[in-house]
Amino acid sequence: MQMYSDVSAGLKLQIHRASIDLNKKGLGYRKIRRVLKNDFNVDVPEPTISQWIYYGRVPGHNSVSWFKPKPMPDKNKLLKLYLKDKLSREELGKKFGVTNVTVKKWIEFYGESTRNKQDAMNTPRVKLLLRTRRLIKPTKNIKKLTNEKSYILGVLCGDGHINKNFAQLEISNNDLEFMKEFLRCVYLAYHWKFNYHFREKKNTIVTYISPEYIVNDLLNISTFGVRKWRVPNIIKSTKKLSNVSYFLRGFYDSEGCVGRHEVIFTVVNKNGALDIIKLLNRFKINATFKHYNRKNIGDIYHVGIYGKENIKRFRDRVGFSMTRKQNKFINLYKDW
Repeated sequence: MQMYSDVSAGLKLQIHRASIDLNKKGLGYRKIRRVLKNDFNVDVPEPTISQWIYYGRVPGHNSVSWFKPKPMPDKNKLLKLYLKDKLSREELGKKFGVTNVTVKKWIEFYGESTRNKQDAMNTPRVKLLLRTRRLIKPTKNIKKLTNEKSYILGVLCGDGHINKNFAQLEISNNDLEFMKEFLRCVYLAYHWKFNYHFREKKNTIVTYISPEYIVNDLLNISTFGVRKWRVPNIIKSTKKLSNVSYFLRGFYDSEGCVGRHEVIFTVVNKNGALDIIKLLNRFKINATFKHYNRKNIGDIYHVGIYGKENIKRFRDRVGFSMTRKQNKFINLYKDW
């Protein structure tokens, strides 16, 4: 097995092209790495693959690249921008054409420590930005329950997080398609476009939604939190099955998993799990409910959809927005 850094420039380009093709087929960077090991006998680091996929970088072809490092800016200039002008590492990275990790290394090289998350959120620039965004009022009616709002509510019962200040979604960088669908629904439901950010150190994608009118609207609909969330009453009582379908899709995009012969999710919230089963029943999808007790975790609840007809109904009436998960349904039918 060769290390990626030891192979020729020509082979690096072949590996890069293969990685892009594999990603178009729905493979994430971890699976791509395994395929590359098998096909090329070369071990390519996961961060390298993620840079190719999410930043469009090409070995030896990018001026902004780890293959051709950017020179460090002048110490006084860099520290003035960071310490006095309070620019964030992300802003400095865009200014100098590097990643925020590189900016962090520069700052530490010059003998200064970087701000932690709490300090960064307390800078005047960020406070002003958040305050301005939170106080903006909606220009259109946002109270109506749409399919897109139903999807958002489903996500918040799963991977999403919300408090009185902001809503957040942070997921694996393997699921960019999921993030884009979530932000598409936010835009259609609340008429505001949000961006996502790639966190290199954690290999995740994150977005923050801070306008007060959006946060208040969502919090007024239901209770959220890992152990407290419930299916909102407006979802339970709606006569539009499309709203129910989109809510379930948002939830299963967050929590669902397609196994060899089943579609499952596991949570620590008993009442929430039972609520989901009742929604599935509206589509004549039967699901099993099991309780386990795990050391260091406590009670967990497993909901599974089994059987050809049940899984077909789930695929046709709910499904996933992510190609990666939706394609796994194909494998379920190979043995039937």
